[in-house]
Amino acid sequence: MTLAARFRAPGWYRVLIALPLAFAFSIALVAAVRAAYGWDPIVQWNAVATVALITMPLAFLVAIGCFTYWFDWALGKPTVPDDHSSHGARSWRDYFKVNTDHKVIGIQYIVTTFFFFILGGLMAMLIRAELTQPG
Repeated sequence: MTLAARFRAPGWYRVLIALPLAFAFSIALVAAVRAAYGWDPIVQWNAVATVALITMPLAFLVAIGCFTYWFDWALGKPTVPDDHSSHGARSWRDYFKVNTDHKVIGIQYIVTTFFFFILGGLMAMLIRAELTQPG
């Protein structure tokens, strides 16, 4: 698969393009709304962060391929109802893709839960270590 084809297909390559574009869209949207109201179109980073917290997760989900079936259906393209191409895991890389297999989804949830439990525990220990310092 060529590099151009990888950027057009759903996946991590397309995410690398979509997230900076979504952030740039957030900045442009904030500046456009401020200009439309007659305010100085100076970038307000709190407003950009608020808009980016909405646009960037949506851009991630679209770029990774979560909505490909729905977009085909909404645009009237033919859909394959029994398409199980993203069903099951044949390699460890399949756990980092959109998957319709309930076993793979369960493993993704468990690994994500353990990761964030460990991260939360480490942050709690860092806060306790910070509280031991006087002043």
